[in-house]
Amino acid sequence: DQVATKILKTRVLNGQGMHPRRFCRRWFGLEALNQYGQPCYTESDIVMVESEHGYREKCINLIAKVLKIKPNTIHRWGKGVEFDKISPDKRQQYEMYLGYVDSLRVLATSLAGLDEGLLLRLLNWEQ
Repeated sequence: DQVATKILKTRVLNGQGMHPRRFCRRWFGLEALNQYGQPCYTESDIVMVESEHGYREKCINLIAKVLKIKPNTIHRWGKGVEFDKISPDKRQQYEMYLGYVDSLRVLATSLAGLDEGLLLRLLNWEQ
């Protein structure tokens, strides 16, 4: 699959991390593309979803599970979903790990033909 290969090359092999805000956007489908490769949502649509009640908490719980850290730690990363107060000594480590997890998510869904809901159930995580 070309998508999976591209992701491996750009993300894993180049050692690129992923900011927590982008990780949440991708995990919750806000950066999804339509059949023509165009974004399904505009930036203003995405920002509106991010500002909805409960979205930040969903992100915090997801990131806490993925990074195996306490949600309270993530609460201290700043208001909203900017997460601009991540401890500088941990930022690269956390972003690298989120990038790897995102790569695995995309590989699993594209190579195995799984939908995201099934993947979450397989991982025993709730949205």
